[in-house]
Amino acid sequence: MDFGWASRLVHYMLCFQLNIKKKYELWSLVGADPVRFSLIEFEQLTGLNCEYIEHLENPRCEVTNEMASFWERIGVSVDAGPSSEQIIRALKRCQEWSRDDRMRLGYLAIFSGFIEGRKYSCATRASLARLVMDLERFENYPWGRVAFKVLMDSLRAKDFTKSYTVDGFIQVLQVWIYHALPELGANYGNPLPNRPSPPLLAFKGGKGRKCFKDAISRQTRVINYVERNIEEMFPKWDNDREDVTVENIIQVMFNAPPNWKWTMNCWEDEGIYQWTNPKTHVVYVKEESSAKSLVVREEDMERPSKRARIEDIPDYPSGAIPDARSEASIPVSGVDKAYIKKCFKDLTDVMRDGFGTCLKEMKLLGNRMDVVEKKLGITGKESSSHDLQQTTSSLPKRRLEHGSESVNGAKARQDEERSSSKALSVEAKEKEVKEGKEELKEKELKEKANKGLEKALAKAKEAKANEAKANEAKAKEAKPKEAKAKEKEAKAKEKEAKAKEKEEKEEKEAKEKEEKEKEEKEAKEKEEKEAKLAAEDWLGEAKLEEEAKAKEAVESADKAKEPDESAAEASVVLMDKDEDTVSDVKMQEARRLAKKDSALAAIRGRSERDRKLAPSQQSPFHGNSTTKLIIPNTKVGRGYDPFALPDKQLTKALMDHVKKDPNLRKSFDRKPKLCLSYWYQVIRTPLAWLMDTHMDAYINVLRLRQRNNPNHFRSERICFLDHLFSRMWRDKYGEFKSSEPDHNGLGRRLPGGSWDLYAGIVPTFCASNKTWGVDIDEIYAPVNFQNDHWIAIWISIPKRHIVVWDSIVKHISKAQLDEIMEPFLTMVPYLLVECASTDEERIKYSLEPFTYERQTVGVPQCIAGDCGVYALKYMECHALGYTPFPAAFCEKNVKQIREKMAHDIFHETPGFEGIEDKTSYYNDLDTYG
Repeated sequence: MDFGWASRLVHYMLCFQLNIKKKYELWSLVGADPVRFSLIEFEQLTGLNCEYIEHLENPRCEVTNEMASFWERIGVSVDAGPSSEQIIRALKRCQEWSRDDRMRLGYLAIFSGFIEGRKYSCATRASLARLVMDLERFENYPWGRVAFKVLMDSLRAKDFTKSYTVDGFIQVLQVWIYHALPELGANYGNPLPNRPSPPLLAFKGGKGRKCFKDAISRQTRVINYVERNIEEMFPKWDNDREDVTVENIIQVMFNAPPNWKWTMNCWEDEGIYQWTNPKTHVVYVKEESSAKSLVVREEDMERPSKRARIEDIPDYPSGAIPDARSEASIPVSGVDKAYIKKCFKDLTDVMRDGFGTCLKEMKLLGNRMDVVEKKLGITGKESSSHDLQQTTSSLPKRRLEHGSESVNGAKARQDEERSSSKALSVEAKEKEVKEGKEELKEKELKEKANKGLEKALAKAKEAKANEAKANEAKAKEAKPKEAKAKEKEAKAKEKEAKAKEKEEKEEKEAKEKEEKEKEEKEAKEKEEKEAKLAAEDWLGEAKLEEEAKAKEAVESADKAKEPDESAAEASVVLMDKDEDTVSDVKMQEARRLAKKDSALAAIRGRSERDRKLAPSQQSPFHGNSTTKLIIPNTKVGRGYDPFALPDKQLTKALMDHVKKDPNLRKSFDRKPKLCLSYWYQVIRTPLAWLMDTHMDAYINVLRLRQRNNPNHFRSERICFLDHLFSRMWRDKYGEFKSSEPDHNGLGRRLPGGSWDLYAGIVPTFCASNKTWGVDIDEIYAPVNFQNDHWIAIWISIPKRHIVVWDSIVKHISKAQLDEIMEPFLTMVPYLLVECASTDEERIKYSLEPFTYERQTVGVPQCIAGDCGVYALKYMECHALGYTPFPAAFCEKNVKQIREKMAHDIFHETPGFEGIEDKTSYYNDLDTYG
């Protein structure tokens, strides 16, 4: 990570701290504006997971054989966490390790270097390092909260008046300053182009400079905090302290009018004054009850290794600060006499209090000495132990008597007095030396006695402690054995119960299957029997009818041979009621034919087998399959797996093509953005921001797949739009609103190319010629938010509703999302009415805005940087019919998803051999060109 560390900048900002009670929050004062550094700002800057969980620093993790072997590979004891030195050594010999072990080693390097951020030789915490054995749990753990807590605990324990080192992810503080003071970040932070996400990666930083202090005080634009809902402004912490003043500051900023600003009068009650000496610099500190501020020498601010001098400032009334030039009030040094007296008075009070505490301690020691003397039998001393203060008797001074006769006599007397006084002083000194020696001996004896008693007491305590430990160890040894035995019995019982449950379930399932099979067989047999009976009835009736016809024919022939005697006699023909008439015969014939048709249909339906494709003949791709489809595939949707593994051969062909790029050997920062190697490296790298060309390229892949294989998608009445649609409609929405409508509410100014979109004329290479509302019911499109986040929208024309899929819900607030969606909610219904060809079609729609919602349940979330990939996959999965989203749609599979997208773009986009050719290719596909 090529980041320029500016220790002076961070040190100056830490010295401007406000005095607050909260453990996990930091406030600094820039001019008159307070600036906040909390878990919310840390999450915004780093993009790390900062969710609240219980037992954050002591998660439960069992020590397994796999963990012990992995720890042994690194060269670390199981009871400790690896240090940075040990991880660096292991990185040099891990070439032959498995992929999971190498990933674990890489995660541990990040954990020790950034999360813990301690010295190379210091071991990390084993309770947290053990989580690396479960890769999924390690990746989803709230490491952002852990890193922030490590950083704040280290900052709270430091003395900024001395040289100090801070543990944790300290670089975040520097980026926080760049973010809170945008002008300073633009001038000294070396911001990167295109504002990569998260903001931690948006600056290169720079070395510390002496001018940082003045630059901070000159800032006019200050971002006080990261705005959230008022309920989310106070993160949850265990054992945190409440501070009403901090809550009041946030409430004031939330409820303040738009043009309101912080001024120095806002902090007047807290005692903020400015030191008049030009060699000093004022550090504003917010205190609850005292009206004082800290004055730190400028030289000490520039040199953190020296101790800063802290002095109290007198409480001058407002507007009454004395002038340094007046000799009567302040001397040349800049300090008033009254102030000096006050300082000396304070010093004397402190000294008196100190001497009082010393006397109390000396009396307590004397009492203890008496107890020791009584136990040891020491008596008959000239001085008692209570005589803690030595007193010397003052010798009386001799004066010259009045009326002395001669000067010589007076001189002689003076000489005698001097000699006698000298002798007395020598004797007094000898006595004092002797008494001092005796007192020293007595003190040595008392100290030895005290040491002996203390040793005896310590031994007795150690003996008791050893006995207690032994008893506890015995109890612990006995308890675990009993507990283990009980656990084994319980586990055995559980296993037996589970085995019984499995057997019962299997038996039930087997019985149910048998019953179902029997029922199906019986139903089939019944149907076959009924069909057979119907066929037999029909065949029997047909045979009987044929026999009857044959008999009738024979009888009629016999009658024709006989002479018709009665024909001449009888003139009237009598009809027999038992015989059928012509109408009855016709009715019977119709019934017979109907029975015949139903019987034949039943026989054919049961006899012919269901025709199915063999596994080798089933393929979703018509063009790539060499077999012929015997039965057309009537299944709609889910035509392919959007999360299939990338093909190694296709990936190799892509890499061979990328190697042809002449800019391949250049560093990533120096490559042109449209060169072949840069473009494909971005799309194949996790957490890399996808550009507009990446998003449009994959949208074109989806367009071609829909045109070639419409049955793969859940409906043929859908269409995909590129980023130009959303960008143009958002940019031109102001012109649409400002244009005046006619009496029907129509005639407004739509963005250029809206008719082409409505009629399906664009893009020209894949024109569908389908009209919105007539042939198209659903529209998918990506939306770019401030060039640092991608979201996906799904517009349903029949429902008059738009669904938003967001991979980082906290990144866009509700108010910002309302502003983003307003152009689509308003202009889509207007376009349907404006472009309708007939009045009948216009009646179907109205100018009322659509509704929208942002789905949060069941929508996979990602880390900042992968939002473009997630937006494209949201649209692809929903269009294919994969709802809810499959489990393979997760951050764990992002790398293979990006690989698959890269070679899909390369192999499926027609006439696309390189990025150099793609510039003209995209100009042809420009929606508004």
